[in-house]
Amino acid sequence: MDLFKVGKTKISFEYRVGKSLVDYYWVRVSINFILEPMQGDICALVYVQNITDTKVREQKLQSKAERDSLSKLYNRITTQKKAEKFLSSAENTGMSVLFMIDLDNFKQINDSLGHLYGDAVIIETAHRLKRIFRESDIIGRLGGDEFAIFIPNVPTVDFIEEKAKNICTSMSAPVLFDNIPKSVGCSIGIAYTTSSYSFKDMYEMADKALYVAKSKGKNRYEFYSENM
Repeated sequence: MDLFKVGKTKISFEYRVGKSLVDYYWVRVSINFILEPMQGDICALVYVQNITDTKVREQKLQSKAERDSLSKLYNRITTQKKAEKFLSSAENTGMSVLFMIDLDNFKQINDSLGHLYGDAVIIETAHRLKRIFRESDIIGRLGGDEFAIFIPNVPTVDFIEEKAKNICTSMSAPVLFDNIPKSVGCSIGIAYTTSSYSFKDMYEMADKALYVAKSKGKNRYEFYSENM
């Protein structure tokens, strides 16, 4: 009876049914409560609808809006939003890190071998980064040959440096396209913090470190310091 007193006679919710993360379907349940006038009993009319096709279309549209069309990584806006959301949340209790990555020889490859080879380099770079980092880490392509990885609550600075070394090693391996192997390499700027910095702050710090890394040569990383 309390439902009718507050004027709420309908409940609707959606949930996923399945045995695993890949074997499932979506349903929408609508429940209408009806007050039987003679006895005063409350009856419920339950309607269950399979909405899997609708959910799949929604997820595809969301993915298209969030992802870079070539690399399938997060785009610039989504990378920033996801990092900002974490930095302003209660989960931000430790040290977070932002890697800014710029491919060293991308322009030369684009100019000499064409945009198809350049596209292959971008796609291969995305694959290599995804092999180094976890699915829960925020990996984005900011545009052109610039990438960013944001990792929340990293354990130690040694962990950060190990990841930077892994990136440099992975990116230095040649990219094979149309039977032509070319080494690309990358420069990395790193900003980490345990303070309440914004993503904009971390981006600016990592960008300065990236500039220093490129000025000192290729296929290397630099941590941000205040004297930069």
